[in-house]
Parts: sequence; C-alpha cells; structure tokens
Amino acid sequence: MRAKQHRLVAAVLVAVAMLAVAGCSGDDDGPTTLAKGEDVEFAGERGVAGQTLNITAEEEDGVVTGEFRVTENVIKVECADTGTDGVVILGGAATAGPDVAVGDLLALVIREGDPDSVALHANLSGAESCTELLESLPAAAQSDFADVEDGYDIETG
Repeated sequence: MRAKQHRLVAAVLVAVAMLAVAGCSGDDDGPTTLAKGEDVEFAGERGVAGQTLNITAEEEDGVVTGEFRVTENVIKVECADTGTDGVVILGGAATAGPDVAVGDLLALVIREGDPDSVALHANLSGAESCTELLESLPAAAQSDFADVEDGYDIETG
C-alpha cells in the first residue's frame, strides 16, 4: 500500500511541477513596451525638429495604452502598428496642447536606427478611428523624419 501512495504522491508532484512550469511560460508576462523615451530632443529643421518627446506606450492582451508628448501637445495612445520591421507607428487622440484640438487624431511614426527618427502625422484622410488613421497612412507619409539628437534614444519593443 505504501508503494502505491508514494507513486501517487510522486505523480501529483510531477503534475504540479508541470503546471507551474506551464504557468510561468504563458503570456502573462505583463505588458510589452512598444516605445519609451524621456526628454528626447530632435535635430534638424523638419517635422518635430527642435521639439522634445516624452513617450510611454505598451500593449497587453491586444490593448494599447500610454501617451506621447511632443513639447506641450499630449496624445493618448490608442492603437499601434508594429508589423513593419524597424518601424513602430502609434496613433491616438489629442488630450491637450496649444497646437492640437482635443480629440484630434495623430500618428507618430518611429523609425529605429542610429539615430532613431520620428515623424508626426495629422489626420489628413479624415479617419474616424485610430485604426483607420494608421491604415490611411501611405508609405510616402513616412517621410519628414526628424532625427533624435546625439545622446538620446527611443526604446522600442
């Protein structure tokens, strides 16, 4: 009888260990950082050149959250496109700022590189949602990039 109990206990311990390992390897690792940067300054004379970017954008379980600030303009991040290698596109609605109206949809295109570069796009297509805005950006709209000043970086996931 004791041998059966020991085998049962051993089987239960193996099952518990397998469940623990499976639980640790799941998708519950927390949010994925899409973009992060603090007081990032831009060089050049085009686009957001001469301005400062603060950004935190994350995705968890298909939900995109965060905000980006271009100088005093604040945009709540609501959607993202990370499907192009080396490019992260974030979109959302303005919540404050002297150069935007509350509710305006804007897209921020981050091109990874050395240096990173950024382009900011208004809703010229008349998109009614964040996703529509990102879908409406033609490949040609990914121009007018301003490079990040030396010593600054935008972390992308």
